[in-house]
Amino acid sequence: MTPDFFAHVDLRLADGGMPYTTASTSHMLGWMRFREPTPTFGEEHFVSLADAWPPAVIQMLAQPRPASSLTWTLELAEDVTAEPDAYWAYEVRTDHAGHGYGHTHAHVWRPDGTLVAISRQTVTVFG
Repeated sequence: MTPDFFAHVDLRLADGGMPYTTASTSHMLGWMRFREPTPTFGEEHFVSLADAWPPAVIQMLAQPRPASSLTWTLELAEDVTAEPDAYWAYEVRTDHAGHGYGHTHAHVWRPDGTLVAISRQTVTVFG
């Protein structure tokens, strides 16, 4: 029960919970790349990967609920070109959640440990 695009991304969760598992945490840490390396890797590929992670707060839910991004910003701090099969590190933290809204911030690091992007998102959860 995952979106179709998940067939194209390799997300490796290292800390946090899977969606809808009543986790007691609202953060996630992991690695990401495409399952099939693209011929080149540029900003458009990076944005697709950074947007592939599920909202961190939905791991705290017991069952699927409709959810949507209300706002999302992605600030690129460094060049994001890389080898097409490189793993990128991703960490998201929930700053506040309640009344159907979750406010998160995330960091993305290049394989060499350089911080390359900061993401901020407001997520709505319905029901």
